[in-house]
Amino acid sequence: MEAAKWILRYVKGTNDYGLVYAREPKGKLKVFTDNNYARDIEDRRSTSGYACLLSKVAICWSSRKQDILALSSTEDGYVVVTNCACHCV
Repeated sequence: MEAAKWILRYVKGTNDYGLVYAREPKGKLKVFTDNNYARDIEDRRSTSGYACLLSKVAICWSSRKQDILALSSTEDGYVVVTNCACHCV
């Protein structure tokens, strides 16, 4: 119940926040990715993240521990880029 109250207070206090999209005839899509290969000492899984910006505004983003156990940093990078491409395009 406390969590629900906290969420409602947060929503009430931030109702004037939002994303502003500017009209641009040629909006550019920029994608940023990052990962840390096998940094979790317990299960050796990587944490990866990405952000997709269209005309300098974030349209999708994510940061989470990967579901698979990558065998190399190259595979780890491939996983984050693939996830990003699936969600941002």
